[in-house]
Amino acid sequence: MTSTPEPNEEPRLSEMDAAISERHVKIQTRAYELYLERGDGPGSQFDDWLKAELEIDSE
Repeated sequence: MTSTPEPNEEPRLSEMDAAISERHVKIQTRAYELYLERGDGPGSQFDDWLKAELEIDSE
């Protein structure tokens, strides 16, 4: 029988889910930094994301 989590209990992430989530947050943060460095103008958010992905994945 599967137990149900308590109402206030946080769901547990597997190690892989946690690593993916951490990577996503790092990319998101770096993409935002790139956006600010560009002068926070519209457009290029996709390019910022791709550049951030390359930087984070090369660490």
